[in-house]
Amino acid sequence: MEGSFLARDSESVPGAYCLCVRRASFVHTYRIHRSPEGWTIKIPPTRRRRALRRWTSL
Repeated sequence: MEGSFLARDSESVPGAYCLCVRRASFVHTYRIHRSPEGWTIKIPPTRRRRALRRWTSL
């Protein structure tokens, strides 16, 4: 699998980050938040099943 990614500060949520993942001509964005328990990733419901199945491939 080939692609690229970019981690950046979120423009809309202060203190959060965005992970932008490009595969072929598509870019998917995931928001990363820090909570008292650790880091959490917000994945849109339409992408959740596929993203979680392949998360380890990052």
